[in-house]
Amino acid sequence: MKKTGIFLLLFLFTKALSAQYQVSGKIVFGEDNKPVAGASVFLTGTSIGTVSGNDGSFRLTNIPVGNYDLIVSYVGYETVQRTVTIANSNAAGILVAIKTKPKELEAVIVNSGEKQTWEKWGKFFTEQFIGSGSWAEDCRLENYKQIEFRFNKKTNYLMAFCDEELLITNHKLGYRIKYKLERFEYDFKERLLYYEGYPLFEEMSSKRAAQKKRWANARQEAFYGSQMHFMRSLYRNKLEAEGFELRRLVKTRNYEKQRVQQLYRERARQSMATGIIQPPSFPQDSAALYEKILRQNDWIDSYSPYTITGDSIAYAYDSTTAVLEFDNHLYIVYKNALEDEYYAKAFSGSSGRKNPSSAIRLLNNKEVQVFANGAFYKTQDILSNGYWAWSEKICRLLPYDYKPVPEYK
Repeated sequence: MKKTGIFLLLFLFTKALSAQYQVSGKIVFGEDNKPVAGASVFLTGTSIGTVSGNDGSFRLTNIPVGNYDLIVSYVGYETVQRTVTIANSNAAGILVAIKTKPKELEAVIVNSGEKQTWEKWGKFFTEQFIGSGSWAEDCRLENYKQIEFRFNKKTNYLMAFCDEELLITNHKLGYRIKYKLERFEYDFKERLLYYEGYPLFEEMSSKRAAQKKRWANARQEAFYGSQMHFMRSLYRNKLEAEGFELRRLVKTRNYEKQRVQQLYRERARQSMATGIIQPPSFPQDSAALYEKILRQNDWIDSYSPYTITGDSIAYAYDSTTAVLEFDNHLYIVYKNALEDEYYAKAFSGSSGRKNPSSAIRLLNNKEVQVFANGAFYKTQDILSNGYWAWSEKICRLLPYDYKPVPEYK
């Protein structure tokens, strides 16, 4: 469909969340086409999942209209991901053949760096994956001993692996999560985190009305202002009404800081060449200025004085899909809430809590498809900074079939 440049309100939103359909098919081994019993089959990011029967068959029910990633996971075999589109009918007859993990992949893992222990990296992994603050304290990673770490000293790069599904109990939100971790990497040089995986949610049960209310309140608190809330609001062209304020943001390299850093490196090399190791020295006035410059950020942010609307960054692609595209960065403030207390103290640099602010950019200038339930594709094509970089962790993660009351019905 030709891009119109105008974001069309998608009137099928209510239908997309209410109509229910099925996905069914069969799982077989790739080498002999024999049925696979006990394979985990689910729609990632939802509470919709099952295991294949003795004949390899599976059936997923009560699926709203939308685009989903169908995940098939079996120990010792490669995880299979299939995109499934539910428009106005069932998706039946899906055949998935699974293959054993190639030995080349095992070699890549072994050679990716020095093997490390949970005692060494467990706290760091937990903060980056589960999260930090009081919410993370109520979120437990049950089988953490199954995680392996590799650290490459030369590249200052950390990787984590787990052959089996991670089992997570989130007492704050009332979910048990099975998470198939496909990739976890942290680049200490660039201070960039990237992880990819497939979560399946199961609601915890309680006979106590007070506990159910606490879970419901926590889920709504996690939802409002989240990336999922933003994407759902973008899809409906309701960003401003839902409390989001958008501005364009241009980030440019701080070349003066780079110049000063290079001066320090050159002085350090000169010092080493003489055999007398001492701190780089500069005239007093220059040294004071250089120290001030070195405390600056690596990037200089320039914010647009004008807010923008959803139809300037997104447009309707078809009846179930919107497309998000913009240049450089997008600065997003959620006006209807305040930052988490832990974040305000540890990261925002302010003693008071402000409205949460985040910045996102599209990697490689790739547009992103957005769906009614708040899912977007491809998730790895968006990089978040600011509040979302901290808050969008497992301890606040909600399934895509979550519906807050009464705003979304």
